[in-house]
Amino acid sequence: MDHALSNKWWELVFRVVKDLDEGNVPYSFDASTSLFVHGIEDFEMDDLDIMIQWDYFEIPPGYFKNIILVQ
Repeated sequence: MDHALSNKWWELVFRVVKDLDEGNVPYSFDASTSLFVHGIEDFEMDDLDIMIQWDYFEIPPGYFKNIILVQ
């Protein structure tokens, strides 16, 4: 993966993680995203895979409306 693209993925990971951590939302990375966040970057990522434990917390109204989706 090229360095500029890697930086964009890291920006997205940190933005989403910050929002989830602030909301005390339990999550884990899945599939290729798990490899990426552990430093393996020799492949092309095409999506960000995060598992969220929906039954563990109450979702405040509108909580996810501020998460920016990047295409």
